[in-house]
Amino acid sequence: MKQLSRGKALLLFYSFDIILLVVLALSFLPFAKKEKGPQSQQSALLNPKYAQTVSKIVVSTPEHGIRSVVTLTKQSGIWTGTDSDSNDMFLWPADSKTVQNLIDYAIKVQSMYKKSDSARTWKSFALDEKNARSISFYGPEGEIFSSLYFGTMDPITRRTPFRTWEEQTVWDADSGIELYLSSDPSFWADPLIIPECLGTYTAKDGTSVELRRGKLLAISPGESNKPQEVVKVRSDSGRTAALAVYPKDDEFVIIPVFAADPSDSEKMKKLLSSFNYRYSVSAWTCAKILELR
Repeated sequence: MKQLSRGKALLLFYSFDIILLVVLALSFLPFAKKEKGPQSQQSALLNPKYAQTVSKIVVSTPEHGIRSVVTLTKQSGIWTGTDSDSNDMFLWPADSKTVQNLIDYAIKVQSMYKKSDSARTWKSFALDEKNARSISFYGPEGEIFSSLYFGTMDPITRRTPFRTWEEQTVWDADSGIELYLSSDPSFWADPLIIPECLGTYTAKDGTSVELRRGKLLAISPGESNKPQEVVKVRSDSGRTAALAVYPKDDEFVIIPVFAADPSDSEKMKKLLSSFNYRYSVSAWTCAKILELR
């Protein structure tokens, strides 16, 4: 049998070593890929250039198998709202501070981390059409500025997964958005008995009146029911409110009717007269309202 020369033997030995090293290196590649940190980006939920021109916001959440929706619209410089709880029959003045806080949060640049590139994972994040909560921002011509779907917040990382209306990629953001993922009209409506759009009201003793309403109601007193009282107040802007008071169990229902000042524009007069909503107040708050007579 012919023996290999010493040089050829060494060459063959090193060749085997090189092949083994290459195979070993390739075998570790998948693990190296898995250990790579998550992809991230610095971005905002809403492009900051749209902050001043947002004209409509729609918030939708799944409630017992159906969608509960609040629609916020800017009219004559005033944010107004309708809701699916009342089949969009009622129009109420929205809380401009809460709406602005949402816009300010949405345009804030923050760190976002990629969770998935596959639409097949949407359901596991509660980002499918049935389970996702959504917020959409629109411009003055009805164009979509941003439409976002949010899933279930991770209790460990305290971050909320989301996707956009244009991509299937799943990202996550800090949980600050959770505050605004509500379709409860009472959360979005102006919280005061004399809403901000009317101006401020000063009581007889010179103090500013800032009584707060209770929960918005989708019920209406029967046509045969007469109000217990109708309290009429005039704000510093000249706009007026007539507050019809109806007793209900241990609380009271208030149905306000607003009227513009004669110097207001025709659009403003029409808007204020079109507000149509009602809310509950406690007995204590009702007593304070009666003191405004």
